[in-house]
Amino acid sequence: MIKRGDMGPGTHAVLNEADRLGIPTPQEERALVVRCEAGDRDAINELAIRHSKMIVPLIHKYVSDNTSADDAFQAGFLGLIRAAEKSNVERWDKQYNKMMSDWSSKVGPSPF
Repeated sequence: MIKRGDMGPGTHAVLNEADRLGIPTPQEERALVVRCEAGDRDAINELAIRHSKMIVPLIHKYVSDNTSADDAFQAGFLGLIRAAEKSNVERWDKQYNKMMSDWSSKVGPSPF
């Protein structure tokens, strides 16, 4: 199994930055989406970085060597950037509301 420390320096730097920034709160994420929709490159990069850690489990599942892992991470990260570039506040609101509705139907009222 590939470990995070075995990945290349670029991948490692992105994941370290993701650790530093942390997972955005719903309010932070919505604010980033608003900025992304306006074409703010810093917001696009930050949104992609903050979600980059979700690529790692997929890499662990499907890739067995370090070089392929770095390539897979780069491809996944580019996909996150493209998604951030296409961010839409209205779509985000609908997805968030649906997610919270689904969640509350399973576990009760939202604590937020």
